Amino acid sequence: MRFVIHDHITEYRHFDLMIETEDELLKTWRIVPSDLDLLSNGKEIMGVMIQGHDKNFLSYEGPLSAGKGSVRILDQGNTELLENVNNTVILTITGEMFKGTLCLSLIKKDIFNIKYLPDTVK
Repeated sequence: MRFVIHDHITEYRHFDLMIETEDELLKTWRIVPSDLDLLSNGKEIMGVMIQGHDKNFLSYEGPLSAGKGSVRILDQGNTELLENVNNTVILTITGEMFKGTLCLSLIKKDIFNIKYLPDTVK
């Protein structure tokens, strides 16, 4: 499976974390820009699950329809599901920027805690 993080440039700039599953659409979470910096440093953040996106977004960069701004790929790569239990999903991600473990835990409807644990090089 694959993932992508889009920098969504619109009047309300944000990032979209999209993860491929066996579903027809990508699971997608909106992350505010300041939180992406925290996430990359191993801090736990909140993300909001939004409507799924077409799998074409795994490689798409450019303008969006209906005046919804544009997107550019910030990171992309592969994922492997490690665990999916009790509203918590744990996966490994291997991208250019993010290489490690990603944990997404449902707090309440559409609100998730997201934690990234980078791989350590010894």
